[in-house]
Amino acid sequence: MKKSICLILLIARAAVFPQTSFLPFIEKINSSPAGNIIIIPDGVYTAENSVKITASGTADKPIIIKTQNPGKAVIRGSSGIVIADASFLIFDGFFFEHEDKTPALSLKNIRNLQILRCRFRLAEPEPRRQHWLYISGASSSNRIAHCLFEEKHNEGNFIALGGTTEPLAMAQYTVIVSNAFINIGPRIENGKEAVRIGDSKTSMSFAFTILENNYFENCDGDPEVISVKSCGNILRFNTLRNCRGGLVLRHGNMNRAEANLFWGNGRKEGLEGMRFYGDDHIIVNNYFFNLTKSSITVENGDYLPAGKPEDVPVSDRKLHHVPRNILIAHNTIINCPTMVISDVQTGKYNIPFEKIIIINNLIWSRSAPAPVIPPGASGLQINNNLGFSDDGITGSGIKGMIIADPEMILRSGIYYLSKNSPAVDRAVSADRQILSDFKNQPRFEKPDIGADEYRETGTAAAPADWQKLTPFTPVFSSLPSDIKY
Repeated sequence: MKKSICLILLIARAAVFPQTSFLPFIEKINSSPAGNIIIIPDGVYTAENSVKITASGTADKPIIIKTQNPGKAVIRGSSGIVIADASFLIFDGFFFEHEDKTPALSLKNIRNLQILRCRFRLAEPEPRRQHWLYISGASSSNRIAHCLFEEKHNEGNFIALGGTTEPLAMAQYTVIVSNAFINIGPRIENGKEAVRIGDSKTSMSFAFTILENNYFENCDGDPEVISVKSCGNILRFNTLRNCRGGLVLRHGNMNRAEANLFWGNGRKEGLEGMRFYGDDHIIVNNYFFNLTKSSITVENGDYLPAGKPEDVPVSDRKLHHVPRNILIAHNTIINCPTMVISDVQTGKYNIPFEKIIIINNLIWSRSAPAPVIPPGASGLQINNNLGFSDDGITGSGIKGMIIADPEMILRSGIYYLSKNSPAVDRAVSADRQILSDFKNQPRFEKPDIGADEYRETGTAAAPADWQKLTPFTPVFSSLPSDIKY
């Protein structure tokens, strides 16, 4: 495949970076043929009035817009960049620190765009609501990878996924992988999620987003660090460290949260695991450690949909839809307040949940309150969970709970099953097949209780190290300087 390479030099002296307009690059990009590579020199650029890219490449000849060095082409000024009605573009290595009057990247009706190795740290000179990366319209098959989002304090999201208004439909098949989200706060009641996938209006449509292998640290701006408001998404292998909030399936159905690590210091207020509403979610192989709020919250709703999901009135989509047919299996919960089962049928949330399957989970505490799943709530199917507290535990007669020391060992910061653990080979059928553990290693014919499948040797899991996910730290060595597209 032949590609033309265009190196535009607007800066005469190395190491001297006067601000210059980004507009000449936009003109060059928009007139580029498929397969063109445009290299942006190190420097400081202004993108006034939301400059707009509309170019398109092809599947075998994408247009590549890359910086000479990741993070060294800096976008300042009063606005970011709009990419609209474009396809097959690769946008690689920019540093956005302009004012947050507009998103850094606003993507509308985009297909097959890759945002790679970009850094987002926008200036916030005054209070306002703004997302930093916003995808909307009939967008599809876009990828955001190896980017760093940091220090957001105004209202809005690091990444927000929307869709179309006529018809109401989500942007689809977005992949958000191997990014770091650091420091968003202070806390507000609503509207400062780190990542939001959908909104209430589009929540009954399928997004098919994959949120994978991302790192969240001190994301304190909203009770929902990751807010899912759409259907058919996969959230896996993400790490939430010391985040004052959790992963919340707020609207939508048929989402899968698997092998995520919720990592707390045991002291910070509001360190939470998961909450959910809606139908047919799968919550498996997650690891919860040292949280200060509930690991998994099961509660009633205030709306019970009838008929097809797409027929739910828009005005009712913002309500708390009753959880139904939820699988909570093979999760490991250590030193956390236990699962909170709320079955109070008074007040606003007075419609009880239905068919919540809690099976093959491991709950262990050294000194926290006894990790007992409360009995008696209607709509629960509790079976074959293992629970233990070093300080003693009550409730040995609880149906579906085995009381035994799990005999776990600490390795690489994670508690694993030991050879003699009573959880080994003790799991029972969980209704839906779970073929791997939280390390993505295959489960055996006789699987184990909890997130870990014991083996003599194997890959050690650990919270993702954001310094190895992005190119903006000295330890950046796991990603080559010139990545293969």
